[in-house]
Amino acid sequence: MQNTLWILYILVFIIAAGAGLKVSFDPNGENVQHVIVSAWFYPSLIACFLIAFGFKKLQAKEDDKPEDHTTMQSSPDTYLNLIVITYPADGSVSQDIIEKIQSICLQMADERFAYIQKYGIQKFSEFFEHFSHGERYLNRSWSALVDNHHQESLESFQTSQKYFEHALEKYNLLK
Repeated sequence: MQNTLWILYILVFIIAAGAGLKVSFDPNGENVQHVIVSAWFYPSLIACFLIAFGFKKLQAKEDDKPEDHTTMQSSPDTYLNLIVITYPADGSVSQDIIEKIQSICLQMADERFAYIQKYGIQKFSEFFEHFSHGERYLNRSWSALVDNHHQESLESFQTSQKYFEHALEKYNLLK
């Protein structure tokens, strides 16, 4: 629909502009076709404004559509289990591992509205609060790691792991 309006708008504008140019470049220097061109130019110009108004209405209608946050791709325990098993058993920290966990966190955070709708705000907050703390400490760990503060990075990494495990425990109690 919007592409059709654009094409129509461009065609009407070219016709209107062409009619205006025909008056301006009359080879005889007279505006003998002025009445005929005006009969074509002004309605074309009005049509352009109406089409532009249609664009505005169409855009407003598209902007008013609510985003659909009601569908879950995966349940929270799927993401939380994936996060927990991604932590290395030896407790070491690396940028690749942190970024992998961050990408999983991002996927889970994107589905928060669906979780709120499914579990209610109270139950959602019981496990998501711990998830948020874990994500925060994971980000601190990444930041410390890239700044070569390895001890601080390791401490934040281990703290984040505890929060994610706690979030998983809280979620399992809700089921």
